Amino acid sequence: MLARERGAAFAADGKGINNVLAFPGLFKGALAARVTRFSDQMLMAAADAIAQLARPDELVPDPLDKSVHERVAAAVREAASLQDAADFVRDAAAVRAAASMQDAVGDVMRNVASDARVR
Repeated sequence: MLARERGAAFAADGKGINNVLAFPGLFKGALAARVTRFSDQMLMAAADAIAQLARPDELVPDPLDKSVHERVAAAVREAASLQDAADFVRDAAAVRAAASMQDAVGDVMRNVASDARVR
């Protein structure tokens, strides 16, 4: 990485941060709150949770720390309930689909973590 070669303390693109640290918790929190869209408050809650989980000597928390996704999900869920912007999904089929998606996200994250430990 050119940035690291030139002395950067940290080098990552926005996609890597979003995909690994933000999205799993964002989706899990949104599904738990049964919202149909993300609000700015939910996105800021996720960003704040990620920032608070970083150790003092780090810019971001360890991406393999399972508690990161849980804390981001809790922050997103709380933000959704506080702003009263949760458009609850009333349709039973949509609720089943959301639960299935949540299970699939969990499976993917477990595979990613498992693959990372193997390397």
